[in-house]
Amino acid sequence: MENSNALSPVILLAGGKSSRMGSPKGLISIKGRSLLEVQLESFRAAGAGCAVVVLGFQRDAYAERLPFLAEAEKSPFSFGGLRVSVAINPRPEFGQFSSLKSALARAIPLAGQAAGFFVLPVDVLSPGRETWLALEAFARRVMPDAVIPELNGDHGHPVWISKSFAERLLAIPVESPEARLDLQIRALPPNRRAYLAVSDPGIRMNLNTPEDVERELS
Repeated sequence: MENSNALSPVILLAGGKSSRMGSPKGLISIKGRSLLEVQLESFRAAGAGCAVVVLGFQRDAYAERLPFLAEAEKSPFSFGGLRVSVAINPRPEFGQFSSLKSALARAIPLAGQAAGFFVLPVDVLSPGRETWLALEAFARRVMPDAVIPELNGDHGHPVWISKSFAERLLAIPVESPEARLDLQIRALPPNRRAYLAVSDPGIRMNLNTPEDVERELS
């Protein structure tokens, strides 16, 4: 699934209800393309070789609008050279961590020699290529369990997690009050989590409402 020159596999979380948006966030139209497609293209442009998209509440709407996602449930689909696989969260009512677990269960067996994974919610716009490359280089050099980008002291996405940390996350029941990635990262020993200062405001660009979309696109 991964080669030594590519970015770590990217997990795109798109399993939520999108209740504040009123429609699936990954299907928001941006210059004639869905946000999900824009995100995948950004991963490819940054140098990623593969991505795992996790769907949940809005699975049928995504499959209807983007038929390649149904194909990618069965086997990796080439999206302009980016190998895309789809994982289905059978229990999306348990929130984002349950989607992450579903994605990791699909991604880990396919990861090959990759040391870890990037995690990005679909409603956080992909940062620029330089930010991806900086996070990847930092993760490879330091090899912690988690790397979090920060801008002016504020944390953002994508988060990089090691494969061994990902495997430990799979053991946490989705019903547990500890079933949150941020809590699990904070529970790591200080020398196993790292923060990388970046200058890219993209790490904090959340699209939660139609107003957010209008503001960012303007």
